[in-house]
Amino acid sequence: MGMLRPFQQGQDGSSAQQKKRTMKATGSLYRLDPFLDQDGVLRVGGRIQRGHFTDDTKFPVILPRKGHITSLIIKYFHEKVQHQGRSMSVNEIRGNGYWVIGGTSAVASKIANCVTCRELRGTVQEQKMSDLPGDRLKPAPPFTYCAVDCCGPWYIKEGRKEVKKYVALFKCMASRAVNLEVSNTLETVSFVNASRRFICRRGPVRQLRSDQGTNFIGAKR
Repeated sequence: MGMLRPFQQGQDGSSAQQKKRTMKATGSLYRLDPFLDQDGVLRVGGRIQRGHFTDDTKFPVILPRKGHITSLIIKYFHEKVQHQGRSMSVNEIRGNGYWVIGGTSAVASKIANCVTCRELRGTVQEQKMSDLPGDRLKPAPPFTYCAVDCCGPWYIKEGRKEVKKYVALFKCMASRAVNLEVSNTLETVSFVNASRRFICRRGPVRQLRSDQGTNFIGAKR
């Protein structure tokens, strides 16, 4: 591609000044310093003519904000960047030699009507929580109604070696108080020992809720 020249070949500087006077100084097109290339295509002007990159990059083709061609170009490059948003789409359009007047708002309008983007960026559906169980609402001494779960592992130093330990977490359903008991493993025997220590410390438990883990089912049996 040859070097692009301001306006069409054969026009002098006075013609260029006359064309710029016909444009509104406050308009978006005037600020782009536009010119016509040898093929009669309106392009963005500027001071980077001597840059060592392609003419399409230095002088992008100017496109109107509304138009069928503009809509197709925005759609193509928006899909090319895998629906990554407005900024990525605008950068991809300009990097490939197109300058849309009001491009940010034009791309945003196109993204707002994009079915894929609406699915990806739609509001998350929230499930309505069920009613609280009765033991959460009964006034009772602490740890009368409890829930239990295990967490870990936690690595603990014993002498020179490092061993894994787990924690049995007991939580009061009424007062939300928490009691932690050490469990050596996730096996049934370790949980039975932890639950016995918990009962000796906090008193008898009327009801104990769990996630039906194998160690909890084994302790129940």
